[in-house]
Amino acid sequence: MANHDVSRPTTPAAVVRQRPHIVSVSDGRDTVLMDVARGTYYSLNDVGGRVWQLLAEPATATDLAARLAAEYDAPEETLKADVEQLVAELRVADLITAT
Repeated sequence: MANHDVSRPTTPAAVVRQRPHIVSVSDGRDTVLMDVARGTYYSLNDVGGRVWQLLAEPATATDLAARLAAEYDAPEETLKADVEQLVAELRVADLITAT
């Protein structure tokens, strides 16, 4: 397995996307991610699952928050902080890649 530098923080302007070896399943409420390379599972709530879906295409945390704000009719600034935290957690778990 390649050694990825996840020690660098992901900035809101960093473009992130799913790693290709991550498999996901959603039941409409929760999304379960499996890192097939490591055999580990992760669970996301419905909004986290939506972020995961959006990460199929490269995006920034700022872009993701704007999309979610439109979809969920919620304040973008609140969502931005939550999305940045989720992106950081996904990055530490090596589930996404940042450029």
